Amino acid sequence: MDTLELAANNLYDYLTGCGAVPPLAAATIRLDGSLTVNLTDLYSYTSETVDYLVDDPDKALPEIISHVKGLLKVRVPELIKDHPIEVQLVGHPHETPLRGIRSNMIGTLVSTSGIIVKLTQINPKLEVAAYVCQKCGQKMVIQQKLQYKTGPLDPCENCKGKHWLLDPTHSVYHDKQLLKLQETPESLPPGQMPRLFVYELSGLLCGRVKAGDRVRLTAVIDAAMSGKSSAERTLEMYGRCLGVEHLAEDAQDLECTDMEAKRFSEMAQTRDMFKAVTDSIAPSLYGLHDEKQCVAAFLMGGEAKEMEDVRIRGDINVLFLGDPGLAKSQVLRFASKASPRGIYTTGRGSSAAGLTAAVVKDKDIGFSLEAGALVLADKGHACVDEIEKMDENDRRSIHPAMEQQIIPINKGGINTTLNARCGILAAGNPKDGRYNPYVTVVQNINLEASLLNRFDLIRILQDKPDKKRDAALADHLLMIHSGENAESPLTLQELRKYVAYCRKHIHPSIPPDVGASLKKYYMGLRRAGDDTNQMEPTIMITPRQFESCIRITEAVARARLHETATEDDALTALGIIESSMMQVGIDPSTGQRDIDSVMTGKPRGQRQKQELLRNVIYEMQCEASDGYCDYQTLLGKVTEKGLFRAGELRKYVDQLLIEDTSEPVTGKLRILKPMGYTGKARSLKAQLQRVLEAVGELARTDAVKDDELYDMLQSRYGIGRSEAAKMITVLMKDGSVFSPRPNYYRRT
Repeated sequence: MDTLELAANNLYDYLTGCGAVPPLAAATIRLDGSLTVNLTDLYSYTSETVDYLVDDPDKALPEIISHVKGLLKVRVPELIKDHPIEVQLVGHPHETPLRGIRSNMIGTLVSTSGIIVKLTQINPKLEVAAYVCQKCGQKMVIQQKLQYKTGPLDPCENCKGKHWLLDPTHSVYHDKQLLKLQETPESLPPGQMPRLFVYELSGLLCGRVKAGDRVRLTAVIDAAMSGKSSAERTLEMYGRCLGVEHLAEDAQDLECTDMEAKRFSEMAQTRDMFKAVTDSIAPSLYGLHDEKQCVAAFLMGGEAKEMEDVRIRGDINVLFLGDPGLAKSQVLRFASKASPRGIYTTGRGSSAAGLTAAVVKDKDIGFSLEAGALVLADKGHACVDEIEKMDENDRRSIHPAMEQQIIPINKGGINTTLNARCGILAAGNPKDGRYNPYVTVVQNINLEASLLNRFDLIRILQDKPDKKRDAALADHLLMIHSGENAESPLTLQELRKYVAYCRKHIHPSIPPDVGASLKKYYMGLRRAGDDTNQMEPTIMITPRQFESCIRITEAVARARLHETATEDDALTALGIIESSMMQVGIDPSTGQRDIDSVMTGKPRGQRQKQELLRNVIYEMQCEASDGYCDYQTLLGKVTEKGLFRAGELRKYVDQLLIEDTSEPVTGKLRILKPMGYTGKARSLKAQLQRVLEAVGELARTDAVKDDELYDMLQSRYGIGRSEAAKMITVLMKDGSVFSPRPNYYRRT
């Protein structure tokens, strides 16, 4: 019996369970006709067959599979469907790194793993070309073995004609898809660029992967000519893929041994592991305890909820904002290293396509989808430094990634949605260099409020002189520079494994008693906003912050290896989020709590004062003969009534000048686009409502004349003729009142 026949029989015995191995054929032959062979299992049964396949797969595989198919059809016909079987190889016993592929491997079977960064659409590839002689109709069939189409070289045997035409109908095709595989960040040698390698998928393997997937590919290394002209053509290696294995999708590529898992469980019984994780984060950096707690919650994350209609994210987004030189970037770098799947990038060097995804044209694979940092960090963590230096249009592209955790792509003929299920840890500097505590967070940083309110936790770092703290920091820095290492409960590698272990095995839930505590905290803040004796209640917390409380509680419970969250977990989580909200959810002008500072960029008090000022300016311009509000008169009026503090009025006027007010002449103000009564301050709303009611009362059967309407408004409400005319104009623009004929009005 020759080597080929022996290998075929061994493979048949392995598949049908003849011998020591249980039958696997029924489990490995899928409904689509694919037959998966695990080479590692096969090696333990017959190493000779695997060695034969690895050394010369192009010769061995087709012949072995042909023999196996024949044996299966004869001996086990119930396993063979009507369609042909396509064999796929996985589980290569030896994995080769991407940068380890060399020319001496051409023609051999290798296994490599990495991240798919580019992927083409599925296209047909010519396998058997049928040609027809244009002169006599003689047919010729040519097997296509090269990368480019091969045509007839000899003239027609029948008529000696040299003109051949490809017959697409009688040619044989199969599906083809190209991808680029990149080394994973954790396997990249320090200071090295990531290596890329092109693979070709064919047949049933097409469409099984997407950009951003982490896969292990089993392929035959081949070489082909690239370039259009003979001068540009070079020989380049690529892989013909024979099998695809998806690596763990939950970012836990670090497997803990049983001994390590036992040690983690013992540590959780004797100490607070959330505190241990916090103390293990960047131990060489002095202080920053609250910020390290945020990073610990960020690394652990909450539990995502998959419902039929919606998906609620479990990942936690954190923002550090503050003065330069306070180690924000160092914390981010450490967090990316501590994560089992961490990506670090900067806003200065990142575009929307670099963070999300892009459709690009590549010389090797044509138009393809290229995954960005957030897609590559799927089921992991992304750290974005200097986020305020990103272009405003680029920042808008990450909005859906932060809340819905998806990246929609609709360009270049590609319409798809990529997953970006990762937490985001970002850092930024104030636009004026130093953080100004007397203005809101939105005014401090060059970020829009719609992006800021997607962060679960925002921490403000300020460099304030403190004699005791400064002395301790100086001693710590001297110790670090002298070569001493700071102590920490867990080393970096242990921390990575612990995070991986927690995220993979611990899935905490919120029991009713803990949920009641969280609800009590939420309802207490909501009620406190109603008790401020203001016309418009202050919003101290929103449902978005309440969801953050739940996520952080789950993160703390996960760090402590609790499958069910406890009251202590909830108290720790509420302490973290309360510390954050007391920094950013404050109205700087009053010192009172107001989450609108982050949610809308304007505290309630500032927004009310703006509405009040707009109302006063509009009333004064309606009464003025020239239609403008005089600034000095306005200053005297609001100062006399105590509506604004000295020096405060000009700031609010300047803000109105940006929005809807003009000052064509110094000291003369005018509201350019007066809104309808539904958008006005309360006193103006009431006046407009009175005018509207008067029109409705007088015009019950027919339109009311303007003189009759003005007389009624003057006598009943004291509204002058010019002011009433202005209000009629506003109501007509709103569509609440119309004029059927000149100087007559009716309610719509």
